[in-house]
Amino acid sequence: MESSSTFKRIFSPNENIDDSSTFEIPYFVAKVAKISSLVSCALMLVVLLVLGPQFEPLPSCVLSAIIVMSLKSMLMYFGDLKRAWFSSKIDASVWVVTFISVVFLDMDYGLIIGILFALITVLFRSQYPETCLLGNLPGTELYRCIGKYPNVTEIPGIKIFHFGASIYFGNREYFRSQIFHHVSFQQSPFAEAQIKYQNVRAEQGEKSKIVEDDEQLPFSDYKYDYLRVIILELSAVGYTDSGGVSMLLQVMREFAVNNIMIYLASVQEPVLESLERQGFFNSVSKEFLFPTVHDAVLYAQSECFSS
Repeated sequence: MESSSTFKRIFSPNENIDDSSTFEIPYFVAKVAKISSLVSCALMLVVLLVLGPQFEPLPSCVLSAIIVMSLKSMLMYFGDLKRAWFSSKIDASVWVVTFISVVFLDMDYGLIIGILFALITVLFRSQYPETCLLGNLPGTELYRCIGKYPNVTEIPGIKIFHFGASIYFGNREYFRSQIFHHVSFQQSPFAEAQIKYQNVRAEQGEKSKIVEDDEQLPFSDYKYDYLRVIILELSAVGYTDSGGVSMLLQVMREFAVNNIMIYLASVQEPVLESLERQGFFNSVSKEFLFPTVHDAVLYAQSECFSS
């Protein structure tokens, strides 16, 4: 009963609280807060003076860890470099240039440099594409590079030349030089004089066939008498500009004065349309066009070697 009365006396809602007891709790809290502040300041002082030097290299380590984890995905691409190097050294060089630019410059500058370098490699590939001579796989109608396939055989009297890119002003001289290189062709002074004569006639608008004129034969001075036909395999040629068309005509004239005919095989439709628009067939007969290399070979064997 006494405890109950005491409970009622302390917590009775109708009882007036003495003013002196009102400030006891806040005063105690203020004292505790001051003590806790002193303890916190003491701990901070200990950390700064004693433990601080021990943690001095910690920010650099944490920052390094953050950077490494951020670059982890990029560093994992180092495994692709070896595979790219064996598959294509040009692609591997693009990877190396872009990576070095990003690491030593900045992400934006590195990507710009990588894109520009990739465009340069594309331009280089189009100016110096793959070229080769093709041979026949015995018993088939397939023709493959004689340097990569040891089982293919060359057809006597016929050279099949493959050009691996479009023919335009940037690689027209390379196109001509590679044909001459692969067939081991040497032009005589008399043939060069007649080529200039034919070029002048063509510029004056005179229609002259590339192969069929009898006046070409006295100037023939080709050191390999067995060669009669060159077949240009143009399946990789996607387009040709006016410079490429003029170079193709020039090459055909250079071989024509040596009594060597040039056939065009596997010509794509856009290239045919371009040749038609630029008047190529005003000088070259369409009978020298063939849908496949094998058709051109059969025609050459029947027409040029029948006699």
